[in-house]
Amino acid sequence: MTPGERSAAAFRAAEAWRAHPLLKTTWKSALPGFGLGVGLFVTYCVAEKALQVAGGGKKDAHGHGHH
Repeated sequence: MTPGERSAAAFRAAEAWRAHPLLKTTWKSALPGFGLGVGLFVTYCVAEKALQVAGGGKKDAHGHGHH
């Protein structure tokens, strides 16, 4: 075995842990729907803020102070 082959073998052994089946789980499969949930939440927040700005920033005071 040449010195280059020995170092390549050593690197393969040092990197073998990356191929372990438990470590191959990606975040996509670990958290299905998380990206969709974040996207929908951001869309909701943007829409709510746009409606507040369009309404003059007034808070809904329905039922308060009308005696």
